[in-house]
Amino acid sequence: MTLIPWQAGRPVIWDVTVACTSADSYVEASAHEAGAAAEIAATRKTAKYADLTTRFAFEPIAVGTQGLRNESPRDLLIDMGRWISMSSGNDREVHFLFQRVQLSCNDLIALCCMTVFVLKTSRLMGILV
Repeated sequence: MTLIPWQAGRPVIWDVTVACTSADSYVEASAHEAGAAAEIAATRKTAKYADLTTRFAFEPIAVGTQGLRNESPRDLLIDMGRWISMSSGNDREVHFLFQRVQLSCNDLIALCCMTVFVLKTSRLMGILV
């Protein structure tokens, strides 16, 4: 949550979700369109937090395990980067922010993939985890 009012005098809150594109709930949509798992996850988060939108500006950030993210946080990140640029005097802050977010997403994706691999390997080998 932002500490300062952001949109229409409301602070912004966000929820980050990593959607496994090969999960049963996403695999069909992912087969038809790149980024579909992230968009579905973002839509679900928006519905989940619908009652908060009167007090907060809500932004779902969803990333698929193949690295694609939903489109809606793009404007938020650009606006945040511009505010940081005005504060720091460095015009490249928008690019730096996108790079930091992408690196964080890559770390989350790697963690998810490693967890799934360990669980599946353990089950195949008959080890209870």
